[in-house]
Amino acid sequence: MNNLTALKSTLCELAIKQNEEFDLRLFTSQLQEAIENSGLDDSTRVPDWLVLFFDALLTGRILPKTPYIYNKASQGDVSNFLAELEDILNLRWKDEGEQVEIVADKLQTFGIISIEDDTYQVGRVAA
Repeated sequence: MNNLTALKSTLCELAIKQNEEFDLRLFTSQLQEAIENSGLDDSTRVPDWLVLFFDALLTGRILPKTPYIYNKASQGDVSNFLAELEDILNLRWKDEGEQVEIVADKLQTFGIISIEDDTYQVGRVAA
């Protein structure tokens, strides 16, 4: 499965599990628009780490603080993509500029993407 397909599939499943009232057609349309607006509509521009991050958020797999390599010239605009996702995913977002914290309450997971030190991590929310 290529990165774009994997990202779409993971985000759809995440949205379904997080939302009680879910319109798949509307979400798919909004997601496609966010992907295109961010230059991620070519699978080669979707970073591996972004797929791993959302997959871990969905599955509850713990990922320690992990460095990523981000090259805007060869990859899409991840910061823009995250900003657009905030409007369509029913997750708690806290964007502090240098990092984005995302909490999936129903799945009891959280993730942090740090733009400042180019790292990401996923953990479980304490009960």
